[in-house]
Amino acid sequence: MAKLSPGLRSFLNGAEPGATIQCLLMLDTRNERTPRGREHREEALKLRKSRAASLVKKIDEVLLMHGGRRLSQEVDPFGNLRLETSAHALNTLAEADYVECIVEIAPIR
Repeated sequence: MAKLSPGLRSFLNGAEPGATIQCLLMLDTRNERTPRGREHREEALKLRKSRAASLVKKIDEVLLMHGGRRLSQEVDPFGNLRLETSAHALNTLAEADYVECIVEIAPIR
């Protein structure tokens, strides 16, 4: 899957049942209504934050179903969310249209 970093793909190939990994989920928080330009920056951030809040609910459902937890309470202004989760959850999230990419935080051992 192109959304997964090489390190995460390696983890998925050799993951034992119950194994978890810390990762950074990069979300697509853009919206067709998001205004562009410096003069609209504050408004654009509010819209992105609103979209991110709705995405977190979807992510929490995946984490509940497949195991895992959020390491950050909310999505940062760049659309990133830190997680610790299982291989099953990573596969599910990688297929989601609202996920741009997923990278590992800590080196994989």
